[in-house]
Amino acid sequence: MQEIFGKVAGIFSLLGYGFYILSIFRGETKPSRTTWWIWSPLAVTLYFSAEAAGAKETLWVARSEVIGIITIALLSIRYGKKQKEVGENFCILGSVVSLIVLWVFKRPDVALIAALTTDTFALWPTIQKTRKHPKEEDKFAWTLTQTGNFINLFAIRQMTFGEIVYPVWLFVLDGVLLWFLFFPKRKERKI
Repeated sequence: MQEIFGKVAGIFSLLGYGFYILSIFRGETKPSRTTWWIWSPLAVTLYFSAEAAGAKETLWVARSEVIGIITIALLSIRYGKKQKEVGENFCILGSVVSLIVLWVFKRPDVALIAALTTDTFALWPTIQKTRKHPKEEDKFAWTLTQTGNFINLFAIRQMTFGEIVYPVWLFVLDGVLLWFLFFPKRKERKI
């Protein structure tokens, strides 16, 4: 049963990336270059780290992440947000430090935590952009991806660190972004 959940989750995730890419071509979504370029090598690293740490059925979402993220990073060169957001250099520094930790400790569990920390830093520019310009992100695409993340939780076969941490982290992280998409910052009214 977990295998079915994993495959269905991967399909939802891939569909989410597909709709995100269509939104880019329609000029509605402007991906943060920093986020997607940090995520590209990270998606590959996370996939192999999760696999080495024991994940199996939950890897379908990770596979879709590799395909979708690398495609969007490439598209961000032409269609991405041109100006940097506040704190973006700190995000890049945090990502670099996390990646160094990832490569120094050759243990899958440490690599997984370092990669997920980098993943969190990498999301910051997109969160900042979404808070200021929520219409520059595609709600439907992120909702599909989050649906895949939710279904992926049911693909967890064993309650081991390697099997649980990546799907849960994705669900929480994408949930934060969805929060900002569906509940954008409102301007304060003066009385």
